Amino acid sequence: MSYEQWFAYPTYRPNQRLMLESVERCVKRGEHCVLMIDAPTGSGKTSAISAVLSAKGTRRVVIALRTTSQVEAY
Repeated sequence: MSYEQWFAYPTYRPNQRLMLESVERCVKRGEHCVLMIDAPTGSGKTSAISAVLSAKGTRRVVIALRTTSQVEAY
């Protein structure tokens, strides 16, 4: 199954596909991998990671996080 089937949005923003492909390469290696993604809030970092992990299909993926903007609001 492809990560594109799990990606949360119908279209890609600039550089999202590159980010998805980078995450996919890291996950497919099957070993410890460090990938630094430096992008602004709302750029799709969490969506990219969860789409690729979901496409792997070996386990359930649950991502729970609080963004900086949420921390400031509450």
